[in-house]
Amino acid sequence: MGEASIDDVESYQESATVPGEDGKYHVQDMATPDVPNTAMKIERAREIYESAYTDIVVKPTNEEVWIWYLYELCSYFINNTLVPVLFPLIISQILKLPPEPARGWDLSRKGLSCSQKETKLYEALTHRSISVNNSKFSPLEWTSFSWGIGLLLAAPIVASISTHLDHGRSQILITGAAIAIGAFFCLPSGFFNVTWIFPPYIAAIVAASIVATASHTRQLGLMLAIKANAVRMHLLGFYLSIVTAAFGFYFRSKIWHKGHVLVLVGLQSTSVGLLHAFGRVLLIDCSPSGKEGAFSAWFSWCKALGTCAGFAVASAIPGNVSTSFGIAFFTAISGVILLNYGNISDFRGAIAAGHMSDEDDGLDAAINKHGNLQDKTIA
Repeated sequence: MGEASIDDVESYQESATVPGEDGKYHVQDMATPDVPNTAMKIERAREIYESAYTDIVVKPTNEEVWIWYLYELCSYFINNTLVPVLFPLIISQILKLPPEPARGWDLSRKGLSCSQKETKLYEALTHRSISVNNSKFSPLEWTSFSWGIGLLLAAPIVASISTHLDHGRSQILITGAAIAIGAFFCLPSGFFNVTWIFPPYIAAIVAASIVATASHTRQLGLMLAIKANAVRMHLLGFYLSIVTAAFGFYFRSKIWHKGHVLVLVGLQSTSVGLLHAFGRVLLIDCSPSGKEGAFSAWFSWCKALGTCAGFAVASAIPGNVSTSFGIAFFTAISGVILLNYGNISDFRGAIAAGHMSDEDDGLDAAINKHGNLQDKTIA
């Protein structure tokens, strides 16, 4: 993407056809006279900028934006519901029911009264009944293991497609192929009554999800940028997560009713949604121009790695909500500190990435990377 300074605006060249000494007409560059009016400078700079900008990213229509939003809503549940919730349940149904504990099926591990259905479901998810050589895994741990394989499988794929997300016209093709592969492996996963089939299936779904999310991050980030302050929305997400973890840790020894769970789930879901969306907006703002796809690809991979790590820790210590809530609380606190004191900003990030200049040459406003006006000079 080309850059334009105030000097470039004032010396903007126009072409004209003038007669030569040989009687023929020749194209000659003519310097446009300086325009003292600031408003006209901005308007001419906008024309220069938009002509360069539209060569890279065409402004999407409202229909395209809503289609991307719908896709984002659907794909959001892959790493938050399909893999961590649905697959462990499917695996637990394939295995034999664990032996009845000494306390019976009517009591939880903490001695609380529970229905037999609830206790059997919990024991089936957490009992290490999958044997591999000399190791044993629970359905939750088996899912974590499969998830990790997917991350390893996705790493070389992400490295190979990262440049194609920024150059050429393969973005839609990459996204469509990844969605098709992920959907193919989702369909027959419940028809097999063996546990060994799930690692390759889950790995393929996770890898396809990472690739599709990388492409989608680049597109959605450009659609949503600088509409809301990405840093503030990020902070709001962290604050909601802190509240959820704090309440969960404080009332960890209490009996939770359905209403309590729904309130905390609502808060945490809102938090995850904000971090999920505006984290990518902040990434796009701070990515060097022309390399948004590469940064989006590795951001998607690292985000999936963090989600997998959190799930793996919780799976390894079932029933210990104190540790889970404690880790979540301090992780969110660390994120808030990093955003507040780490000199992280969507605007300063755009300057550091070369999209804008922090010099003030007298203009009251200038055009930023996405065609909006900012109180800085033109980049």
